[in-house]
Amino acid sequence: MGYVFGNNGGFTLPNTSVRSPDAALILRSRYDALDAADRKKFAHICPDFVIEIVLGTDQASILHRKMKEWMTNGCRLAWMINPNRNETTVYRENGETKRKPFVQTLYGENVLPGFQVNVAEVFRADGLRG
Repeated sequence: MGYVFGNNGGFTLPNTSVRSPDAALILRSRYDALDAADRKKFAHICPDFVIEIVLGTDQASILHRKMKEWMTNGCRLAWMINPNRNETTVYRENGETKRKPFVQTLYGENVLPGFQVNVAEVFRADGLRG
């Protein structure tokens, strides 16, 4: 399927910004096409799927701008999870954004077919709160 990266990994986007999301996935075919040297640094690639979590002093408005940047640079699906509001904003490659309450299951859609998660269960189980 692909390669998953945590918040210690970063990417150089087509607009030359260097960004590090909380979690990201790059499809195997795209990652394997990178040369070996590029894989050892902040690769020149935009992830296919990104997750950002609003925690602590993070401001949702700043993360929203960051999410828009991910999408304009080629990300296909992104979730901005806001435990303070118990909602996730879903960003799609067609420009659509939709807010979903934690009680709704999130799906990987056409980027990660078959992937689904109930965010409320994840945050309840790990005690992650902003």
